[in-house]
Amino acid sequence: MAHANPEVKQKIKDLFAVQYFTVNLDFFGVYDGLRESSRQSALALGEAMDVFYDEQNLQSRLGTLSLPTRDGFNGIGRNILRQDNPIVAVPFEAILAQTEDLGKVATDSVSAMILRLLAIMLDDEFQAISKTATEAHNGTFQATKPKGHPRMMNKALTREDHLVELSRRTMMTIVRNALTFDTVEDLTSAVDHLHQPLGDPVRVKNMFAFDKKRAAAQFHYRTLMIN
Repeated sequence: MAHANPEVKQKIKDLFAVQYFTVNLDFFGVYDGLRESSRQSALALGEAMDVFYDEQNLQSRLGTLSLPTRDGFNGIGRNILRQDNPIVAVPFEAILAQTEDLGKVATDSVSAMILRLLAIMLDDEFQAISKTATEAHNGTFQATKPKGHPRMMNKALTREDHLVELSRRTMMTIVRNALTFDTVEDLTSAVDHLHQPLGDPVRVKNMFAFDKKRAAAQFHYRTLMIN
């Protein structure tokens, strides 16, 4: 019932945040079973989304959607798709110069705090722009708070996320929200609407283009992710 009850969801998150509880799931031989049970439940929930995807021919109608991206954010390595890209014009080098002697993790931590301050300043306007575009095209708007410091550090220190990125590994984080629509036409119209105040995105990840195997790896959850 976590999806329907915020208090239950928070209690579960608090429980899994207790290190000895989570680590001991493996020690007592129940972690693999819990993980597989959760995977099967998620796949069952995803079946309806997969059927809808086929019925609505979303591979053709959305999977082929291509949006232009902003110059200066393509490539590999430092300063690509990051908040410390010189194009963003935030002087992280000067701000963080004194943290280098403290080590990479300390630099990650301080940069995360700086990003959170920037996010707090930007978030209200970003959410207002997004909400206006969503409601103008019959959508449902859901604001999401910027990532917290613990979550940013967890991603920075996790190999599947940003561990192998160049230092400052928390530079991959952004303000965000979720916009949902009942029709393809409303979704694409909202994207066009957002283009007016925000300009070209720096990255587009179109999950409607994923094949069945790739989509099953995330339980058939698909979205058009625009950064």
